[in-house]
Amino acid sequence: MKISAFIRPAPALLLVLAALPAAIARAQDASLSGRLVDPLFRRAVASDVAAAQCPRLGDETYGPDIHQIGTCEPLGLHDLGVADSREWVYGSYKRRWLFAPQDTVSEIELVLFTARYASAKPARRESRSRSLVPVWHAVYEPETYRSVTPDVVRAPTGGVLIAIDACFNGTGGCAQSFALYGDRGVRVVAMQFLDSLNRRFPDGIRHGYHVDVRTLRAEAAVYSDGDGNCCPSRVAEMQLRLRGSNLELTELVLRPLKP
Repeated sequence: MKISAFIRPAPALLLVLAALPAAIARAQDASLSGRLVDPLFRRAVASDVAAAQCPRLGDETYGPDIHQIGTCEPLGLHDLGVADSREWVYGSYKRRWLFAPQDTVSEIELVLFTARYASAKPARRESRSRSLVPVWHAVYEPETYRSVTPDVVRAPTGGVLIAIDACFNGTGGCAQSFALYGDRGVRVVAMQFLDSLNRRFPDGIRHGYHVDVRTLRAEAAVYSDGDGNCCPSRVAEMQLRLRGSNLELTELVLRPLKP
């Protein structure tokens, strides 16, 4: 790919986590990766259609001067289970774009759906027709990100906790973003536990963290002066709690890692 590919304007829908330390520096900077689907485009579509065709959700990645190469390729649907009495599914879709001769880029769009069934009668889920309603979507470039994965769970206070886990290629680590989805709309979750970590370990959290959304247990590698990029000397094991729209630290154990 030519260097010019790296200076093209980034679309608003594209995941922007270019510098991981900055992305995890402060809880007040928290935002949900990607974008909620505009209500005008939250139309139900049959699950077999969502599996075979790429959705059009009203905010195309690039303008008409950027041409798509070939057709969009559906990569499959993935069940996430039930949260807040509704089923959740996400789909992934691959596109390629031409910016200039010999200057192309691949992108993957993730779409998070909720499921509706044509009949409320008791029956095996496989035997009932279901439709999918798009709720959230994001685009990422596989040249930068190893994976981007959504997850959902019923929040302790009601509604649904949405987690987006974005992992970089190489040794860039991973970062998550969270939001509460319910009848009152969507609220971004501030990760106040990161402020607690940064106060305790200045410049020590360099390669992200991971929160298990079902247990709110979390881990983060902690670097000391002299640690190599590959090899942090400690790990912070945490228990978090969700209070309002804040993820707070309630327990912390610092454990050394074997060299």
